[in-house]
Amino acid sequence: MQSQKSLQKKINSLKSTGKITKAMKMIAATRLTKAQANFERSDPYAKKLSQAIFNIARSHSISHWLFTPHHEVKNVHLIVFTSDRGMCGPFNGNILKKAAIFCAERKHLSLSLSFFGKRGYDHFRKRDFIITNHYAGVINKPSFGAAQCVAEEMIGYFRKGAYDEVYLLYNEFKSAVLQIPLLQPLLPMGKGLLEGEAEKTQYIFEPQPDAILDELVDRSVKLQIYRALLNSSTSEHAARMTAMDSASRNCEDLIEKFTLERNKARQASITKELVEIVSGAESLK
Repeated sequence: MQSQKSLQKKINSLKSTGKITKAMKMIAATRLTKAQANFERSDPYAKKLSQAIFNIARSHSISHWLFTPHHEVKNVHLIVFTSDRGMCGPFNGNILKKAAIFCAERKHLSLSLSFFGKRGYDHFRKRDFIITNHYAGVINKPSFGAAQCVAEEMIGYFRKGAYDEVYLLYNEFKSAVLQIPLLQPLLPMGKGLLEGEAEKTQYIFEPQPDAILDELVDRSVKLQIYRALLNSSTSEHAARMTAMDSASRNCEDLIEKFTLERNKARQASITKELVEIVSGAESLK
């Protein structure tokens, strides 16, 4: 049995840890509320944009070069979204596992990676992978400007043929307790987007439909990256809140366990002292 002093030290240490984890949980909950509101505000715009692209492309039989797959897929690029910090449960681990599977399935191709978040970058830079970019400091404060720069870069590489396919890998926010790793094709566009029947609506265009479609498709690529940033940021705060809640409860359980052990040790010490006193009294008779 451990001594009372060592058990008390563990209890005091756990109480301090519990205060930290509770504070981190509250901070993550506050940030989650703000991040979730930002993500939900972008949802109606994204749906209307996709619908507009679909209706224009199908109703006027317009093709776009960003919809057209390259004849032969040789160069694949993956953009991975992780966090800059840890203490968020399986948030980063799930993404890294899925990224490793993605790379293993395409090892016969020329594969390159880009990263939002320090955790993913630190994991893969120690391994034999081609890393083209690490967008540092963006994941904590998602902005459309950062997404726009990355989108223009990807579109340029796709147009030149440097990339034949581009994918996004991020945690999709479902709820505060559920975030699912999602692999989403970014370029070429049109997988699932142009399926179905267009609305039977007559549009009057100014300028021409192909010019409008060109602008909308460009915005759609930027929006997809921006929403991936928002998704990942919201999921990170939710995962950290859940992880800190679990850590706080574990601290409370351990405090209860060690308190019981300390009380047993104290009772054993008192019993031993009483036995010694009684034994001493008996020996004097």
